[in-house]
Amino acid sequence: MALTNMNGLVEYIDLYATIEETVILFSEAIIMNFIRTSIRSKLIVFMLIATVIPIATSILITYFYTKESVTEQSVSENLKLTQQGKINIINYLNVVDKNSMSVYIDTFYEDTIYKIIDRDYDDTASNQQITKALLVTSQAVKEIVQVNLHLLQSDRSFLMRQGFQISTRGNGTKLERPEKAYGAFIEPPHITHGYGIQLPSYYSRPVVLSMHRPIYRLPTEHLLGFLSIDISMDMIRQLCSQLYVPGEEELFIFDKKGTIIYSPNPAEIGQPKNESWVTEALSEQLDQNSYEWRDDKFQGVHLVTRMTAEYLDWTMVKRIPNDMLFRDARTITGLNTQVLFGFLIVTVTATVFLSFRITKPIRGLIGYMNAVQTGNFNADIEVQSQDEIGLVARRFRSLMQTINKLIMQEYRLELANKTYQLKTLQAQINPHFLNNALQSIGTLALQSGAPHVYKLISSLGKMMRYSMNNEETVVPLHKELDYVKAFLELQKQRFGDRFQFIFDIEETTQDISVPKMVLQPIVENYFKHGMGAEKSTAASEILRISSKLYPTSGETVITIWNNGPSVDPGRLQILQRTLYRPDSSSARDGDRPHIGLVNVAARLRLFFGEEALILAENTVEPNGFKITLHIPLSKEAGEPS
Repeated sequence: MALTNMNGLVEYIDLYATIEETVILFSEAIIMNFIRTSIRSKLIVFMLIATVIPIATSILITYFYTKESVTEQSVSENLKLTQQGKINIINYLNVVDKNSMSVYIDTFYEDTIYKIIDRDYDDTASNQQITKALLVTSQAVKEIVQVNLHLLQSDRSFLMRQGFQISTRGNGTKLERPEKAYGAFIEPPHITHGYGIQLPSYYSRPVVLSMHRPIYRLPTEHLLGFLSIDISMDMIRQLCSQLYVPGEEELFIFDKKGTIIYSPNPAEIGQPKNESWVTEALSEQLDQNSYEWRDDKFQGVHLVTRMTAEYLDWTMVKRIPNDMLFRDARTITGLNTQVLFGFLIVTVTATVFLSFRITKPIRGLIGYMNAVQTGNFNADIEVQSQDEIGLVARRFRSLMQTINKLIMQEYRLELANKTYQLKTLQAQINPHFLNNALQSIGTLALQSGAPHVYKLISSLGKMMRYSMNNEETVVPLHKELDYVKAFLELQKQRFGDRFQFIFDIEETTQDISVPKMVLQPIVENYFKHGMGAEKSTAASEILRISSKLYPTSGETVITIWNNGPSVDPGRLQILQRTLYRPDSSSARDGDRPHIGLVNVAARLRLFFGEEALILAENTVEPNGFKITLHIPLSKEAGEPS
């Protein structure tokens, strides 16, 4: 951003210098003519010469150069069009390529599709996992016709088509090992086949384009199998149809062997085309080029665009015949000639009249230019005319004022950017510095024989790292519990044997997703309002956090209980009503002590919807206060909308 602003400042300074030089030359020319003779007569002669001669000359050369100019413009626009078409096609194929990489997701876990392929598991659960993964892959892009997974070690194939899977053993189609390790490759258009599996007769067999992804045992080059994705030609046909005019132009896409990927004639798709112009186009080394081509069948221009990616090397050729290319040029040339003749007559007639109107206000313009030349950007122009000279004068004054303002604005913006960058750097350095400092202090405490101090510092460091990580808004429950445990360890040091905390966490709930920092406000609220309260009669303060999974009701229940004093029934009723509708305006100023609970309730509703609940209640046996979170299992926590 700063570099862009500085470039803009330099451009404005250069513009000011150019304007100043123009003002000096223009002023000197007008003054010299005024001194020598009558400016009116000189102006008439000069304007006639300056208009008649150029226009007459332009009429003569228009026909010769307009044709070339319009042709170049047409070629340039078509090159931009084919370039955009190239980008659209590659972006579309990139989606398919990225989808084929799904087999490498979570390669370190045992129950992933990668581990099943690597270990070649052949059991019901593994096969079901493969079926699920292939179903997801087949539905990623609507043009996907079928997906095939072939495992080399056991020679098994899994074919997913139209939501149904067909498996086979020992009949899979053998694909050749790719030239480039880990690289996908595309098979030219062909009739749909079953990769060695007998397809039912009622299945259609459209022409498809196949992307094959070799699967390796990471990080070696040991080949485990192939994932093949067959996509219909509908999207590529749609994208290509936008790049040419059918019936007047032609568009072809070839692979490096000359096989046709796309052609205006569907019967040619997937077939080789052995013609001289194809060989010439495939030998093109530039990413984009245009050249004339003449033979017995075609006379016109070829626009060649290379389409390269990790998995393909294609060449797009657009053929524009001369009849279409020069049609606009001939029309524009005729129109330009007529317009130029008309302007010539009008110009000669108006020149004499305008010369009289120009000479009077031009003096005021000269005075203003002289003032600007001395550096006075705020000078007031005296020209009051409403013609072109008056307009030029007012625009010139506005331009000078704008340049003056932009120069100051650019300098201020540059200073603000530098200040912001410095503050950002400081904000990044300070938390990391504190974390590193805590680690150093903890190490020193451990070396000095103070393991308890080291434990407390480690708890504080764990809290800092958790709170500094802004990339996660949703975390597994065990991470949130680790953070709360570190917080309670520090509180334990503060209150000693007077305070105890108990974790009763069911193992099945450890990995459920919860919003980050959802338990900490509740625990902290206990230390604000429950711990050490005057109404407390307990000899030892106890805080218990428990969780339990209820599959029948489809929810996880998290309870935070303490044996502190009960909440006044009137305030408890207000709190319960506020927690039931945390997004309403019913919370009054008197409820501010429980703002942490209200925020937790609002966040739970954002992440889990209306089914999420937070309940507050007094307990009798044992005496105390309890907060209960009901988290539905039917919805996974994600980014709040």
